[in-house]
Amino acid sequence: MLLGTDVQETLGRRELIVLIHQQGFEVDWQETETPADPKFREIEAEWHARFQQNTGKTFFYLGFFDPSWPLSVSMRFLHGVARTFIEALARTADLEMLREAAQVALDADTRTHLLKMAPYAWGTEHLNGEWLGRAWAQLNEAFSAEIRTYDGTVADFFASHSQDVKPVGKIYFHLVESKQEQYPFAFLATYSSDQDARKSRHLPLKNALTEFQGDQPKLLELLATVSQAAQES
Repeated sequence: MLLGTDVQETLGRRELIVLIHQQGFEVDWQETETPADPKFREIEAEWHARFQQNTGKTFFYLGFFDPSWPLSVSMRFLHGVARTFIEALARTADLEMLREAAQVALDADTRTHLLKMAPYAWGTEHLNGEWLGRAWAQLNEAFSAEIRTYDGTVADFFASHSQDVKPVGKIYFHLVESKQEQYPFAFLATYSSDQDARKSRHLPLKNALTEFQGDQPKLLELLATVSQAAQES
């Protein structure tokens, strides 16, 4: 049945918001003076339905959502929490090996940053470190449940939901023969490159300076795995 213009405008004058409670949150509709784009209204309706079915799972996938859409301030905050978790997850060393056993810790700096992001919205007086800790645990649990049943690599999982966030690349140390008599063996460092979409290749670590030229954050993420390995070995 086709809806009249007045009815469509009435339905369009609403936005999805987050109602924050002491122990968690829920999503609901709020009237707004500015009519929403029809396409975005459909997207919000889908997200609303998904939150009703499985809050934790939908909360996690919200982090992959395109932030350029006109989200309400409270939904943008919730998106920011989920996005921050996913970015931290992507930086987790050996994520492919850990898979559902991976646990992303909520450090003090991240907690402070997220609390500073808090908007003026319904229930924000309940936002504190404990609230974020529960939300973080919910996101950890959701990822664990999703990757446990995913038939593919973690990199494939990320790529299927977003091209903006990718797991940190791995660096490999190979024991090779050395031409120097006093040092008969040496380590050759390589990294996995996905420049070729058909397969991953191992390239000398120095090639990363060329591949990630102009993308300093990505290069630092890659080299951070060397620093972490040095601290443990």
